Amino acid sequence: IENNKNKIKSKQIQEQITKLNDIEDKIKMLNPEISSFVGVQSDRKFLELDETTMRLILILDRLDTDNSDLHKQKIKLLKVKKINVLPISDA
Repeated sequence: IENNKNKIKSKQIQEQITKLNDIEDKIKMLNPEISSFVGVQSDRKFLELDETTMRLILILDRLDTDNSDLHKQKIKLLKVKKINVLPISDA
């Protein structure tokens, strides 16, 4: 029974690793767009980047990470770059 529990736990950890790696890959693909974005919050591109980033954060938030190394990776991924937004002028 103990061996079976270990197998289940190991499988769960492997699934968590896979999910975290998938999210990390998506964030890496987004980073150049986020870093190079210059505009205002009403720009369509800003809204797309903001929505995509928020979805990834929500997925990360729902992901249970029992393993301390996985938890550290999750925290690192939650520190997604902010999108550069130009101040809106009154003109």
